[in-house]
Amino acid sequence: MSTYLVAMTVGEFQHIEGQGKIGPQIRLHTTPGKKRLERTLNYHIQAFEYFNRLFDFVDPMKKVDVLVVEDFEVAGMENWALIMYAEKIVFYNDHSTMMEEAVTVGHEVAHFWFGNLVTMKWWDDLWLKEGFATFLGHQLAADNYPELPSWEFFLSNGLERAREVDSLISTKAVLAPIQADQLDYVYDSIRYTKSAHFIRMLCDQHAYGNVVSDDLWAAFMDATGMDLKTTYSAWITNPGYPVISVATSSHPGEVTFSARRFIASGALDPNHLGCFGAVDFVQLNPECTGFMIVHYDRALFGKLLNAYRNKELTDVGRFTLVSDTAHLVRAGMSNIDDLVDLIVLSRKERSFMVLSPIADAIDGIRTWLWDSEEYVLSFHFSQFVEHMFNDTLQDIDLGRRELFLAKELRRKIKASTANKVAERDVVWNFMKYNWNTQGLARLLGSPTSRKRLETLSHTLSSFANSTVIQEAKSLFTADQRLTVNGYLRRMEERMTINKRQHELHSRNLRRWLAKRGYGTFFEFQKHNYGEQSRM
Repeated sequence: MSTYLVAMTVGEFQHIEGQGKIGPQIRLHTTPGKKRLERTLNYHIQAFEYFNRLFDFVDPMKKVDVLVVEDFEVAGMENWALIMYAEKIVFYNDHSTMMEEAVTVGHEVAHFWFGNLVTMKWWDDLWLKEGFATFLGHQLAADNYPELPSWEFFLSNGLERAREVDSLISTKAVLAPIQADQLDYVYDSIRYTKSAHFIRMLCDQHAYGNVVSDDLWAAFMDATGMDLKTTYSAWITNPGYPVISVATSSHPGEVTFSARRFIASGALDPNHLGCFGAVDFVQLNPECTGFMIVHYDRALFGKLLNAYRNKELTDVGRFTLVSDTAHLVRAGMSNIDDLVDLIVLSRKERSFMVLSPIADAIDGIRTWLWDSEEYVLSFHFSQFVEHMFNDTLQDIDLGRRELFLAKELRRKIKASTANKVAERDVVWNFMKYNWNTQGLARLLGSPTSRKRLETLSHTLSSFANSTVIQEAKSLFTADQRLTVNGYLRRMEERMTINKRQHELHSRNLRRWLAKRGYGTFFEFQKHNYGEQSRM
């Protein structure tokens, strides 16, 4: 057993226990007085039964203890025979936490096969355990709890985070050399979510052993007789992902497409991947099964707008079009008109899958407008957004399966129309004046330091002010900066991208809004005078 899986605990606990037809005895421990334990116990019993059958390889543990910890920096940890969870994952009885709990339990139990029974040889191959566990946690929830929309949430949140990080120049490949002092940096959405697209079971051949990525390709070869390494290993060994450019051809009924690396800053990757043959076209990557961005020429995008308007695309297809367009606009590869046109066409949209990237795009636009001191333009854009989504919050269906999605959608829409920038500034000022450099030095390499660095990165990554990154760097000693350099590079790159948005899009957005009646300075003055007169 790998040493990182060893855990022990001492304390006063209460517990309940149970066992399924296939799997270990489960004992669930909490501090005294906690209730609602049966659901968590049943999730574990169901997970062990599900994976034992799925893998056709019974985990050797006869007993597994589960401990719910009040103060725990991560959602869960798969220690072999002593799984630990944060209380926030377990004790709240609504659809949001039910889904998070089901997926997290599936993730940690899946690690008993991917991570515990079969362990990566070194941290380079972290994706082997985290990618599989992430995928299988959602698969378990989808197969056993159909009322919980696990795959919708995986696409709209997990996949989007991975694509944002992987569009940065500073990103790393899924499979890359890792030093022991870099572990804080490698537990990210690239290893968890991007790698979740590469699924295969290795337990039978590598039980109680260590694996490397080549073992995965060998397992594929044995199962299919096909050499998949030549085709697919590039997705693991290279950073980033492609943008596929689709254009109409001179031959009627045909389109051509080419590919290159997608970079959010708009920098061009000199390695052009070539041009592929002409094909009949409907919508490329309509179910978002490929880790890519698709860029259409004007004629094809216009046809897709009509299909979007007429609901001829599936929910996932509409999600893909909105998400791809938002990424392309941010990179300066598409005009902001394309994105706001999609926002207009989404006025009567009620699908969480589609409105989630719409809300994220609105939030992004509002942030760079505020940071670039475009207050009048920001006011007009806010008017437009409120007009578009005035009825949405009241009209969302609250059917059983949609209950969580409706709550999450309300949260996203409210957040996208609120002024979160002022709150962000308050948080940053608090962090600056309460930062403990010496305390962090003692914690570097621990889950606690990773959480603090992630909070710092999340807070600062929406700024478009170049002085903020210098303030952030001053929080660390020279030695610490070497350790956290990856976080700092990502923050700096995101700030540069945010600052570039004003240069790329403010003029076109102002023109678009004015053309539709949202652009008079008189309205701005009237609104602000009214607000001041009521103070």
